[in-house]
Amino acid sequence: MKQDYSNFEALEFASNYSSKNPVIRFLLGRFDDRLRRTIDPLKAGLHAVLEVGSGEGYSTGLIRRSLSTSTTLVSSDLIPDLVRRSRVRAGD
Repeated sequence: MKQDYSNFEALEFASNYSSKNPVIRFLLGRFDDRLRRTIDPLKAGLHAVLEVGSGEGYSTGLIRRSLSTSTTLVSSDLIPDLVRRSRVRAGD
């Protein structure tokens, strides 16, 4: 089924990140912690990181903050406007 993106700004792809549901908040916190723990031991040797499916960039920002400034972060998504949102959220 084809998704209608004609009113893109009205679409909320990542509503979980603004959720007040304690279970969702707990699970997202665990995901963020796991992502940091995965990156930390590797980051000294990383020259570039590719994020596939960046969505609105909630994880992109976390990845960017976890990497050194000399590491290139390339984020991609099939929806160009999501890449734009991701770049804004990551401070790029």
